[in-house]
Amino acid sequence: MKGTAIKREGIGYTTVVPPPSRYGQNAYARVVVVCYAGTGCGYGRHNVPAGTWWTHTGMLGYMDFTPDPSGAELAREIAHGDWRILGHTRLRGQKAIKLAETRTGHFMPLPVVLWVSTATYLPLRMVWLSGGSGEVDTWRYLPPTKANLAMLRVPIPPGYPRSG
Repeated sequence: MKGTAIKREGIGYTTVVPPPSRYGQNAYARVVVVCYAGTGCGYGRHNVPAGTWWTHTGMLGYMDFTPDPSGAELAREIAHGDWRILGHTRLRGQKAIKLAETRTGHFMPLPVVLWVSTATYLPLRMVWLSGGSGEVDTWRYLPPTKANLAMLRVPIPPGYPRSG
């Protein structure tokens, strides 16, 4: 018997200004929650009944959806010895740095290999193996065009009233 997946909710989170400091807990942002089915959805303490939507712009708990590790955090982890640079290569046509996680890193089990873009320091691929099986994560990034950014918006179905 084949099951059908039901989309329960859609959440869009947009940081309005650059993210807070590394130690900051809040950011000025906009969140949109659309509750499609079920008994209700929510964001934090705000409950969104099924068949409605809700939005808020203001100080919200900062949510970072950037693949981990990247940028400054990756540089810190390399400096602390959590990653070892294996060399430079090309991956899907992009210049990349190939890294291996050391025993002090937080991804387990070892071995873990990570390729990051030399242009952005964003992760491109991560591979780890364990007991004959493993996992491969691959990230692709679209340019921030109007059309690509529009795909990030949570659609509000016609006829759904605003909650609260």
